[in-house]
Amino acid sequence: MIFYSRNLPHFHPKNTPLFITCCLTDSIPINKLALLRKNYEFELENIVRSHPNSFDIKSKIYNLQKKYFGKYDHLLDSMASGPVWLKNDNVAEIVWNKIHSFNKLKYELISLSILYNHFHLNPS
Repeated sequence: MIFYSRNLPHFHPKNTPLFITCCLTDSIPINKLALLRKNYEFELENIVRSHPNSFDIKSKIYNLQKKYFGKYDHLLDSMASGPVWLKNDNVAEIVWNKIHSFNKLKYELISLSILYNHFHLNPS
């Protein structure tokens, strides 16, 4: 396990695939982000309150996280607001090349998907 800390602690289990989504600034309006966060925290609080000693609380929280990942991803995919710099082939190629430049050096790249305002990266 690799551990380091900047603003938040980071844990990277060795030989474990990750799934990373990066988006351009303002791809999701701040008010929609705040509402999603508020709703997520409300649902999380209800799970914890309703199942304080439950053995399956981890699975309930995991399912909640999956649900909200889908909501964030849907907002990104809708491209209703914000920049779409990655729609430009030249910009997308720069991102593609930079990510691939670290392949085999810092990670093993499993998959990469570049969309107009965000990308998904799956390194291990």
